[in-house]
Amino acid sequence: MKTIMKKIINCIEENLIDENGHVYINDNVNVINIDPYKDYYDKIKSITIGRNVQVIQDYSFYKFKNLETVEFLCEDLMYIGTCCFCKCSSLKNIDLSKSFVASDINNSCFKDCINLEKVILNKNIRNIYYSAFSGCISLKEINLEDTKLEYIGDEAFLNCNNLNKIILPSTVEALGNNVFTGCNNIEIEMNLSNVEFKSDCFDKRVIIKLKD
Repeated sequence: MKTIMKKIINCIEENLIDENGHVYINDNVNVINIDPYKDYYDKIKSITIGRNVQVIQDYSFYKFKNLETVEFLCEDLMYIGTCCFCKCSSLKNIDLSKSFVASDINNSCFKDCINLEKVILNKNIRNIYYSAFSGCISLKEINLEDTKLEYIGDEAFLNCNNLNKIILPSTVEALGNNVFTGCNNIEIEMNLSNVEFKSDCFDKRVIIKLKD
C-alpha cells in the first residue's frame, strides 16, 4: 500500500495527475503513449488533451476503467491508435468534432466501453475499422450521417443493442461482416444500390429503410 501511495504522490508531483484524478496533457506534448500513465490506469478519472497533440498511440488508455471524460483541446489530432480507449468502462461521451482531422477510427478503438452513450465524429471520417465500437452496449447516438464515411469494418458495431437509428451517408461503399449483428432494435437508413455488403452484415431483426 505504501508503494502504491508513493507512486501516486510521485505522479502528482510530476504533474501527471492531480488529487482528483485529472490529467492535463500540456501543450508541449505532440505524441501520447501509455508509458507515463500505465501505473495509474485505475486512478485517472478525466483527461484534458493539450492543443498540440497530434498522435495518441496504440493502447494509450487501454482499460482505464475509471476514466469518465476526455476533453480534446487539440485541433490537429491525426491518429488515435488501436485499442486506445478500449475497455474504458466508465467513459460516457466522446466528441471528436473539432479535434480529429484524420480519416480513420482504428481497430477496437472504443471496444467494450460499456457506458459510452454518445459519439460525435469529425466530418472527415472515412473509415471505421474492425470492432471499433463493438460491445458499446449503452451507445445510443453516433452522427455517421455528418461524415464522409466510405467503409465500416467487421464487427464495428457488434452488440450495440441500444442503437435505435443509424443514417449512413451516400458516400458509403462497403460494409464488413457482422457490422450490426446484435443491434436488435436498430433502423438503418441507407442507399443499397451503392453499397457492397456481406449477407451477415445485419441482424435478422434490423429494419432497413431505403434512401432516395
